[in-house]
Amino acid sequence: MEALKDPDPKVRSAAAEALGFFPNHSDDVKKALITVLNDPDVAPRRAAVLALGRVGERDHSVEELIKKYLDDPDKQTQMNATIAMALLGTWNDTEIPVLAEALGNKNESTAKGASKALAMIGEQKPERVIPVLVEALDSKTPVAAVHALPALKKLKKHAGEALPKIIAMYEKSDEDTRSDILDAVSAIDESGDFAVPICLKALKENNPLDRREALIALMRFRTKAPAFFDSLIEELKDKDIENRLLALGLIRGLGTDLGKAAPEIIPLLTDPDMRVRNSAISTLGSIKSPPAEVIEALQKTLNDKDYRTRIAAVNALRVIGKSEPERITPILEQALSAESYDPVKRLITAALEELKNTSLATKP
Repeated sequence: MEALKDPDPKVRSAAAEALGFFPNHSDDVKKALITVLNDPDVAPRRAAVLALGRVGERDHSVEELIKKYLDDPDKQTQMNATIAMALLGTWNDTEIPVLAEALGNKNESTAKGASKALAMIGEQKPERVIPVLVEALDSKTPVAAVHALPALKKLKKHAGEALPKIIAMYEKSDEDTRSDILDAVSAIDESGDFAVPICLKALKENNPLDRREALIALMRFRTKAPAFFDSLIEELKDKDIENRLLALGLIRGLGTDLGKAAPEIIPLLTDPDMRVRNSAISTLGSIKSPPAEVIEALQKTLNDKDYRTRIAAVNALRVIGKSEPERITPILEQALSAESYDPVKRLITAALEELKNTSLATKP
């Protein structure tokens, strides 16, 4: 709050704006912002009006105070007051176009406030708000389209009609906006018809975070797996560790075509990262009646220098051995004779005992 007294009006404006996001909407915060309304510079006053709309919920005195600024000589202050009133829950239909216009405001805080206000109104009147948000996607002011996205995401149950226009924005948008587009589309699109193609494009982005968001989004669309399974296999080569882990988890979770992915999973058994190796082992262990090359690759991991990877290998072979005990038992017996770490030895012994019982139970 000391920054509100700074001689630089830009610092005072930033301080007032920050107080609007203060987690504890205390009386002290409100009082501090109210004092800024008397600031000699217009910029801090604009920021204070908008911030009071964020922190003044259920405070009638704040609402009455902001009303005075709806007719302020400064147009930006008027707009911020309209947004603030809407954030406080006081609005009428005639103000929706004003809020839509504010989406394209050069002041980011104003544009974001308008987006939040439209989302709040849209929960009550989606039929009035969705059309103006869709129209904003075609705006000649790109920032309006960008700020329409969070509101459409919030109103996802009603925003299906916006999907084609959101998709059309992707190619001509910057990296940050593409991330917002992916986020909005994956939230709005329940079927995956729009989201999956966007995710596949995002998997080709240079930024590993964009690829990661795409992988996370694809988790929602299991029924569309045939459309993106090959791309998941390709992601196993991602230079980013977390992305390789996500791709492995997705492939294992889908549980289909694991054999098709095996040739690209096997090289990950020697990945520098222990988590990747163990995840690859677990995924290969999920293959029913795996081919010889999978068994051979898993057998080699029983000699891994990290005991945690050896444990993962034993568990994977144990799972396979439940249906093919005669095939796996000799491998584990050999591993037991070579193993020197007691916890791993005990695990192998237990696995062998389990496979022995399985073998006896299956004999006629």
